Amino acid sequence: MWHYRSGLEKIFARVGENYSYQDATRDSFYMMMDKKEFHRERMRFEGQNDFFHSVFVANSRQFASYVKSLNHNEQLSEEIEFEIEFFYRGCIEMAIKWCRNGMKERPEEFIAMMDRCIPEDLRSYRLS
Repeated sequence: MWHYRSGLEKIFARVGENYSYQDATRDSFYMMMDKKEFHRERMRFEGQNDFFHSVFVANSRQFASYVKSLNHNEQLSEEIEFEIEFFYRGCIEMAIKWCRNGMKERPEEFIAMMDRCIPEDLRSYRLS
């Protein structure tokens, strides 16, 4: 898990003026594809330290920090926190399914499907 989280941190640290959150999401999916068999095997584990929990925590915290930094605010509303948790739980579950099913869709196709499900309040953050 350390390898994946370390890679994610490097990718999402680049988010800024010329590199969007959507770009970072795409690149994180390509990172998974580069080590397809490793990630497919990793998806089999369920429990306290499973992939879903580890990645959900890392991704939702990263996105919440990103939203806070754009708003110059240390606190998010309960509604935004709920939407982030709701959206990322679904995204991670679907990413696990995508991985278990052999990563058949290109990351751009998979992300386009995810982006159609973004709560309206989060849309501008994810797509900018």
